Amino acid sequence: MKLSDVSEDWYLGSPMRSTIRYMLETGYEQWGFLIYRCTYGDDDAWDSYMAYLREEVHSDLDHSGCDVLLEQYARWTVVEDESLLDGASKDQVRRRFVAWRDRHSDSVFQWPPPRARQPRFAYCLYVDQKCLDTLHPHVEAKSAANRRDRPPPPLVAAVIDGDFHEGRFDSHAREGETYPPVEGCAKKYVGWQYYSARCLAGLYENLQIEHMDGYFSYQRPPAIGPWCSRSMDDLV
Repeated sequence: MKLSDVSEDWYLGSPMRSTIRYMLETGYEQWGFLIYRCTYGDDDAWDSYMAYLREEVHSDLDHSGCDVLLEQYARWTVVEDESLLDGASKDQVRRRFVAWRDRHSDSVFQWPPPRARQPRFAYCLYVDQKCLDTLHPHVEAKSAANRRDRPPPPLVAAVIDGDFHEGRFDSHAREGETYPPVEGCAKKYVGWQYYSARCLAGLYENLQIEHMDGYFSYQRPPAIGPWCSRSMDDLV
């Protein structure tokens, strides 16, 4: 099945309807996040992490019935540069992502859709050593004899909002609310979130129609989205 074969009735009934619709409307037949590799030294672990990330995304798409259509258009582009990205902060990666976005987003559309509606140009993934360390417990639990009794710990990436700056989000805290600093930011919304790789396709779809900074949907790190039943502090 290709995009050209998809009827309106079919995609409107799909859990990934917005992603499909925007590819049809813009002619930009790609979806998926750029992935910034910010840890080096173990290429085998990295290759395994990416293989399991793609497996998790496939499972999500298969569950929604969209794998046959959408996997051929998925682009999980890895940005690698050990000299520039090894140990890079999220702010540094955000600046690099925005520079890439500004070079490419205007050239791929014949008309400028709302940038917030194109998650590939609004958000990116960040994988540091802490995220990479979620690989081992994830793989170990998947191969355990009781793997059907409970889901494995999530494989985790950090999702970075390319448009974040602290002044823009002052109003997201209710009066009297205070928050412990996360990497120096004491706002409710810190411009990024840990997320399970299993749910990245669903996140991409949701970001077509809303921002990541929703007051009730967003959970501050170290919680892991989307359900926030696990914390990075519990995994690594």
